[in-house]
Amino acid sequence: MPPDTESPHGREHPAQKKVGWWIGALSGLAGIAGLIFGFTQACEPEGPTAEEWREKANAVCEQQLLTVDAALSSAVQWAAHLSRQAAAGSATPSDVDHTASATRSAANSLQYFVGSLRAIDQPDAMKDDIQRALDTGSDITGALNAAAKGLQSGDLAEASRQLAAVQQGLAPWTAQMRALEASRCAR
Repeated sequence: MPPDTESPHGREHPAQKKVGWWIGALSGLAGIAGLIFGFTQACEPEGPTAEEWREKANAVCEQQLLTVDAALSSAVQWAAHLSRQAAAGSATPSDVDHTASATRSAANSLQYFVGSLRAIDQPDAMKDDIQRALDTGSDITGALNAAAKGLQSGDLAEASRQLAAVQQGLAPWTAQMRALEASRCAR
């Protein structure tokens, strides 16, 4: 309202002018702040970099890979022992139980390891390769679990098939992990 004009309640008070000016100034600042915030958000990279993923994956591998290796080694040793005992006709239920337990332990250890790697945010550029490697690890876990079930149910032929699938899957999985260039994960 122009300063000379009378309002229905009398003349406009000078404080009303100042309040209006402050509201206008604050609105302008809010608009500028919104523009700056929007621009900075648009310029930030989305997701982790490949190097950030590798650092986190290496940390998981340093923490867990020795346990996975030991569990797989134990399962292989028990499976070899059971195979020798079965060939000689002297396999005992205890041999079968120990082999099944070692195989299940290896499956659990590997599943935890793969799950820990899967929980790391993945860079878009590597996502397909990481998923392929982790899916191969999950397939190996599934074969170990199936072998343990076969052993427990007395289906040694099924257990043998599943352990062969584990053996066949380990080389491609190792190659896939090496290709991800997480140096602590590829042994």
